[in-house]
Amino acid sequence: SSDLACYTRFQDKAGLFHAIVSPIAQKFISAFQQIQEAFHQSDPTQQADTVYEYSRSSSDNMIHYIYDHYDVFKLLLTCSPDHKGDDFINQIVNIEVDYTLKYLDIIKENIPSKYSISKNLLHIISSAYFSGLFEIVLHNMSKEEALICIHQLENFYQAGYFALFNPENKEFESH
Repeated sequence: SSDLACYTRFQDKAGLFHAIVSPIAQKFISAFQQIQEAFHQSDPTQQADTVYEYSRSSSDNMIHYIYDHYDVFKLLLTCSPDHKGDDFINQIVNIEVDYTLKYLDIIKENIPSKYSISKNLLHIISSAYFSGLFEIVLHNMSKEEALICIHQLENFYQAGYFALFNPENKEFESH
């Protein structure tokens, strides 16, 4: 029977799940890490000038990859044993936080110290963003709808980051 064949090759359903999902998830994580590192290695002035455009291009590439492997991401996010979907998102969030801290270190002279941005805040923001990004899969959006939605999500987050990175703008001052 096909069940017997599966359990001969894979110890259990978790093993089968891992064999299907892990290569795609790891490739996504590796590509995301490479994108972050490439940006970090670029000229600091170029980073400040292109951060939002670079982010938009990178997220478009992520969306294309997700939709090229849509069924695997659907499995990862909805059927994963032992919270593997949460672990996957958390790995991405941690990469994002690490590289955002590196970026902040580069632009720190432009941000007054009273407006320092904590690692905890960055983790909250990044976690919310990536959870939102993967909602496109959970809501069964078409690729076209997902791209529109993610661009709107990015606009929302970029306005927030602008407020954090430009504290002299009184319109965004916290009370």
